[in-house]
Amino acid sequence: MGLVSGLRPKHQKLILRCYPAGKSTEKKPNNAELSYLLYYATTRRTKLEKVGVFLEKKTAVDTSRVKTGNIQVTLDIIAELTEKCSENLGVFAGNIVNILTMVVKTGDLALCQHSLKVLGIFCKKLNSTLAADKDFISGFSNLVNKYAELGAKPQKPNESEWLVVSLVACRYVAVCLRYSYSFDRAVIQKAVALILSSVTGHFSENALLAKMKSHVSMENDTIRAAKTVNTDLNYNDLNVEEEAINSLKALFNTDYPSQLSQSTRAVGSFITSSVPSMDQGWSDALIEMIASWTPVQLRYLILESLISEAIENKDFKSQKTLIDNISALLSSSVVIIGLSVRDVVSKLLDQQDKLVTVANSESLVGSYSACIQSLAEHIIYKDQISDMVDESLLVFSESYLKLSEEVHGSEASSKRFELSSKWFIRDISGIIDVAHKQSDTVERQPCSLGIWNKLFSIIGFESIDNTVRISVQKNWLDLLIKFFTTEFTHVKETTTPDYHNYITSNEGSNAIVHIFASLDQLFAQGSPELYVTLAKVVLVVIDKFSINALYNGMPYFFRWQAELSKDASVSKVARDSLSMLFLLRGSQQLEIEGLEHEVRAKIAARKANGVWYSDYDFAVGTLVGSSAVLTFSKPELISLLSANEAASKWLVPSIDPESHRGDFNMLLRPSKVPTLLSMSAQSSFLHLSNGHDSIRGTSSAHDGNIDDTLARDNHTDSDNLTETFDKTADTQSLISVAFSWAAHSTAVSRHSKAPGVKDLRKAVSGDILLRGRHEDSTADNVSVNVTRSGLANLVAGLSLEDDHDTDGKLIAV
Repeated sequence: MGLVSGLRPKHQKLILRCYPAGKSTEKKPNNAELSYLLYYATTRRTKLEKVGVFLEKKTAVDTSRVKTGNIQVTLDIIAELTEKCSENLGVFAGNIVNILTMVVKTGDLALCQHSLKVLGIFCKKLNSTLAADKDFISGFSNLVNKYAELGAKPQKPNESEWLVVSLVACRYVAVCLRYSYSFDRAVIQKAVALILSSVTGHFSENALLAKMKSHVSMENDTIRAAKTVNTDLNYNDLNVEEEAINSLKALFNTDYPSQLSQSTRAVGSFITSSVPSMDQGWSDALIEMIASWTPVQLRYLILESLISEAIENKDFKSQKTLIDNISALLSSSVVIIGLSVRDVVSKLLDQQDKLVTVANSESLVGSYSACIQSLAEHIIYKDQISDMVDESLLVFSESYLKLSEEVHGSEASSKRFELSSKWFIRDISGIIDVAHKQSDTVERQPCSLGIWNKLFSIIGFESIDNTVRISVQKNWLDLLIKFFTTEFTHVKETTTPDYHNYITSNEGSNAIVHIFASLDQLFAQGSPELYVTLAKVVLVVIDKFSINALYNGMPYFFRWQAELSKDASVSKVARDSLSMLFLLRGSQQLEIEGLEHEVRAKIAARKANGVWYSDYDFAVGTLVGSSAVLTFSKPELISLLSANEAASKWLVPSIDPESHRGDFNMLLRPSKVPTLLSMSAQSSFLHLSNGHDSIRGTSSAHDGNIDDTLARDNHTDSDNLTETFDKTADTQSLISVAFSWAAHSTAVSRHSKAPGVKDLRKAVSGDILLRGRHEDSTADNVSVNVTRSGLANLVAGLSLEDDHDTDGKLIAV
């Protein structure tokens, strides 16, 4: 080395004594001298640094002179130093990288195989302290690339041996990728390409699946086992097939999210760029295999990474391949937990919707639809299916609103809307079908009826061409019927009075109310093509919810029922006929024979008078006798309903509030429906999404607006206001309720008595409590002392006259 032996520094003397004499190509370090060198190097950090520098210089000399035996000794010394001095690895890590790089550059197979032990120990001992050292990261990345190139372009005649060297190096490096994001991005792409090139050449689809099952999955393994690196190997005995599988497993047998994401995307990129194209079944098996090796709690990263890789790929064929891979994974036995189902559905639907009008994309759109449906294969949590349908309806609603704002009523927008609706309906229908075929261990909840409120808020589709609009509306209504038929099978539960508070709820998101309001809106659009479908929706709602549906639909019965002449419009005849179907099915559900007989008689009378919509005959059956009166009066209907205990308790009060005084919930159920009916589709949709819940949840906020639309026509008078305050003590609530009642009675029936200022004054003061509990009620002749607030005294002192004009509007004099 250029110095007389006696003048050398001590660390150089100790190192040189480790090398046996002679020119043999097979050398091992002298044990006694090596032990002393290790003791010397571990005592002080500065000594270790000197040792590393000298070993690097000696390796440079030995490689230039092709002293293979000395290089092997150097590698053994480095391996021992790395094991014993791992706490100070950062001191000489750069020297190790440079030494290994020089060894790889020699192109000597034996030396490169020998260097793998050093690489394995080095990767096992490496930690995050070097992640910020850019020079080290650059040098280490270069070293890994050198190892990968050995297998990418193997020297003859030992191609297999060189390939094994590269694969083993990739397996060792996999355990330390977590320490630098830039490093894993640079290395993984090349490693995956090398590994999969080896796998594709040696395994068929069946052989790949068999190999997957032969390896212990991460469900029975531990991350600690994955971190263990076995460096005591005879590299000449390793074969390419086994080492390729082991190397691939090492990339995915980790708890490092970034490594999993990068490795998955690299696999996806390899699949789509393979020439010739990779067989679909083989790539499906490959994705299933890597997912099975991933820790079960992180498998969702495989799915999310593949989705991102697919969406970012602009080539339709490649995109379809990856989406089909995802579908196959979701349909496999691989368990995936922790998945954000809503986010996945949203991403897939957004991309599907963008492609519906793109030329030659139907096959790809079909793959997206199949992938979405595959998400229902495994139930991860109880509300999963409800969330999937809800998210689908949300994305569709957003898509329609955006479309209606861009090009109102154009042929292009209508065509796009038709295609978009077709696929959304197919997606939801498929989700329902798949969910009902599964028998997962997780017992799921039936879908919430309220998820359809998003559709009900826009179902008028006012911005779409009539022909397309009617066709799409019919398809959505058919889907709704399917939803009711398949999802609500436990009718004993759903027909229980006040199921889910559908009767007593104060919530404006009452889905049954929204259904009837939407049907009424569709009738108002005057599309005869929808009349039969609308009737089927009404019937299935009654079948599934019985008295709950009847209670919420009763106001619409009185709205639809009409005294008709023979020249009445088809729309009026259909609506009136539907009112009879409503009562007929209701009487059958509640088993009220008297009511059923009377409904049939009135239907027969309608037929005799030529004012029956004959397309509804499918739901009527045999008719006996005829009625002289075509319509039901409220007293008549109350009398017939009173024969049934449940109807008397729940339905009669909805027709005659006087029969149920004192029940606040029964008399005043604020609802969003009237507000929605008066809004545009955009406003009503956003309105439904406001309140206490997010736009992506089911709205359940109490709105506090006016009573159900057209519900309780001609049944509110000033006396009814008293009952609404029975259980209300807060003054602010009284004001809110008073204004709510006033707005309702003025808007719904201008012929009823308009609220007076005295009523409002009494509401604020607290005088207008339940009749019989305050001083002003002479009928009950009861005296109650009421303490007025300052606000009450102020209002009471106002000099206002209570009067109203001929239109029922309040005027002040």
